[in-house]
Amino acid sequence: MARLRFLVISCLSSLTLSHGLDLESWMYSDTNPNGPVRKAWGKVRGILNDKHQQSLEAWEHQARKMYRAEVAAHERKDTEKAEDRQFRKDVKAEQAEAAHQRHMDHKKARADAEAKKEARKKALQDMQG
Repeated sequence: MARLRFLVISCLSSLTLSHGLDLESWMYSDTNPNGPVRKAWGKVRGILNDKHQQSLEAWEHQARKMYRAEVAAHERKDTEKAEDRQFRKDVKAEQAEAAHQRHMDHKKARADAEAKKEARKKALQDMQG
């Protein structure tokens, strides 16, 4: 691309120098719409526009690709957070259930101990009286 640009510029410069023309005004003048310089400049401009369009499309494609990757990473992170939250909630529920079960076991053991104590008292009273 740089080589083509150099070639075009050097050709146009040599034309300008050798003929003493104001090349810019001559290229854009309406007097010679089909001149060789205008045709060459149109081809070069077409090539440059195509390259520019291709680079824009490539950039847009890359930007969309990066955006989709970022969105996917964000969704994965949200999913992991939700799974961690659910795991912590499940562990907490299991711990609460275990604590409740221990409390009920302790309560039952106290009631059984109290019942044994009452049975002994009653047995002692029956033996004494």
